[in-house]
Amino acid sequence: ARLRGAGSAAAREAGRASLTGALRLGLRAGDLGLIAAAALGLGPRPSAGSLANAAAHGPGQGSRSGASGTGPHASAGMHTMLVPVDPVRVAALRDACAALPPAGLPPEQHSVAARLMARLADELGQAELAERALDLARAGGDPRAVAEALLAAGGRLDQVVREAAALGDAELQARAYDLAAADAVWRGEKSRAMALLAQTAALGEGRPTALVRWYALRAAAELAALRGRPDPAAADRALAAGQLVDPAAAEAADRALRGWSGPDAGSGGLTTREREVLAWALRGAPAKEIASALVLGERTVETHLASIYRKLGVRTRLELIRKLGDGSSP
Repeated sequence: ARLRGAGSAAAREAGRASLTGALRLGLRAGDLGLIAAAALGLGPRPSAGSLANAAAHGPGQGSRSGASGTGPHASAGMHTMLVPVDPVRVAALRDACAALPPAGLPPEQHSVAARLMARLADELGQAELAERALDLARAGGDPRAVAEALLAAGGRLDQVVREAAALGDAELQARAYDLAAADAVWRGEKSRAMALLAQTAALGEGRPTALVRWYALRAAAELAALRGRPDPAAADRALAAGQLVDPAAAEAADRALRGWSGPDAGSGGLTTREREVLAWALRGAPAKEIASALVLGERTVETHLASIYRKLGVRTRLELIRKLGDGSSP
């Protein structure tokens, strides 16, 4: 409960400590139910957001073969590639999967075993393990386990969206809509991506869990970017919410969001935030001063500067000033 409703970094860490403690007790007692509850309670691996694929490869550059939402595992893999692995979550899932009976798994344990394997496959990017989890989930007949395994396998996203909606599981819905939107962006299907992001943003109404709140706020910021009207304030709210769930993943997702340079990002491909950083850079302001002025981390400013250099075809601040210091517009 502390972790799912985390309202502070302290609550998040207390929740994780409780779960890892419960996992140790479960392993000592050989209680698979407790082991699974503790490992799954640490949550799924977050994604880098719907714009991550396009930020890495350029919008519409993915394969357009096959039906929408049925792309290869590499599509979903790229979506999570930018997210650092959480060693605590990975260790817990490894321990939990190692505690599963090596053979003759009872039918009543198929569902929980499939979910554990699917989560670990998602963390490690192991397509073969994801397919094993899917086979086990189907054998168990649990739609939630099937949906988790499909998410890990990275395909049949339309089916996952339908299953998640039917189950009424907001966290599963957020993850499914988010991945399906990423797939749509990757394929250049802007209208479909925007519809899915709007559905994700709507999940933030009421009293959502910390994960759902983050995904909903991030979806709203991504929707603004896709509409060609990036909203730095919305991105800031998403980052703050994400840091209560997974700080490293939140930073990666924030970079993907603010680094979006799709066809609606403006002339020159610079985002609104990059243009703000550029204006200060052309004045000769160091990264520390820019960070203070724009209320950003110094490393975030350096990331923006590196992106600006790449997009404008320069290697140093001096080259940047020589190219644009005459007042020409990027």
